[in-house]
Amino acid sequence: MDINISMFLWKALGILLFALILCVPIVCIVAFVRTFLKLKKLNQPITIVYFILMLVCVVIMIPSWIFNLGWIRVFLTMILFPIVHLVAFVIINISVLKKLHLSAKLKTYTALSYVSFVFAYLLFPDAGDVGTMYFFFGLIHNDVAAYIAMIAALVCFVAHVVCTILQLGEVKK
Repeated sequence: MDINISMFLWKALGILLFALILCVPIVCIVAFVRTFLKLKKLNQPITIVYFILMLVCVVIMIPSWIFNLGWIRVFLTMILFPIVHLVAFVIINISVLKKLHLSAKLKTYTALSYVSFVFAYLLFPDAGDVGTMYFFFGLIHNDVAAYIAMIAALVCFVAHVVCTILQLGEVKK
């Protein structure tokens, strides 16, 4: 019996990828529902509002990444940057939400973190092999505007990192 190892590995990789694509959203939905129910028990309406805003940030980030997919974002996806960043964003903010009612500074840092997170992904441009650079869900095609948006996206990303560090510092107090 002749077994082609290479074909077997490709099929196994395909099954694993399909399982990940199917299981990851289910696990995420279950985690978000569990977190929402825990936050609801705290009986803090502002915490629930911030939780919903965090979900909106995630919902905006994912299509923004997909609709602007060009060679720059493909490379960043291969090194798992958006996945690691999204997971870190969600984990940090879920831990922050539990202590959100304790400090006005923490609310401000969290809101700024959300805004800078969303704008960093919305404004980050990409390009294909031919044509102009594009951003904002692939709707704006203009090289000059894309370069300006790239600088703004990088500033937003740095602001997001700073706000996240300030959030963590405020939570530790």
